[in-house]
Amino acid sequence: MKENWRHWTPELAKIFLRSGPEGKSHPSRACVLDLLEGLASVLDVGCGNGVMFEMIRKRRLDLDYRGIDVTEKLLNVARKLFPADAHRFGRMSLYDLKKSRRKFDAVVCRHVLEHLSDYVPAVQRLYSCAKQNLILVFFYLLSLFLLAASETRSLSVIFIPGPMPWDNHQPPCKRIVARTE
Repeated sequence: MKENWRHWTPELAKIFLRSGPEGKSHPSRACVLDLLEGLASVLDVGCGNGVMFEMIRKRRLDLDYRGIDVTEKLLNVARKLFPADAHRFGRMSLYDLKKSRRKFDAVVCRHVLEHLSDYVPAVQRLYSCAKQNLILVFFYLLSLFLLAASETRSLSVIFIPGPMPWDNHQPPCKRIVARTE
């Protein structure tokens, strides 16, 4: 796993993903927010410094939000930005989700999978916590799509492919939905 964030200053951790082409204005964030409309709960895996939580609040979605991340430096930023909701942000690896008995209407995982050496167990853990929607935003698509579509219980798996790192422009947001039966 890439771990360059361990050397970031607190200032860099605070502004990470709050601006720029991958920040709040990225089209995939609007797609995710649209998919959360009408749901009651969401698990934000790789929540970082709380950008998605901030956008959920701005959109006024009434969601029971829980954000997890492995990076304490980023979680501390989220807790400081949202002190009344600090309890919503916890340090946990997505691999530890197998210990969780809680299910969420939606599980969101944005740009985490491409940092893992083996995403298959990661997707399985994410899938196990989702009641209705598993929302994955990442650069690589086909093999993950096939893996998730092979599951047996009914669930919508939504893939929002991100721009490739070498792209100079933002592609329109595309959604691929697999409803497994």
